[in-house]
Amino acid sequence: YAERYGRTPRPNPSRVVIEIALTRAMGRG
Repeated sequence: YAERYGRTPRPNPSRVVIEIALTRAMGRG
């Protein structure tokens, strides 16, 4: 996620979960 959201100081667990859900939904996971 750092490659996409490298501007974030610290990735939140919830944020990570959301990103995973999005990637899996888009089929990029």
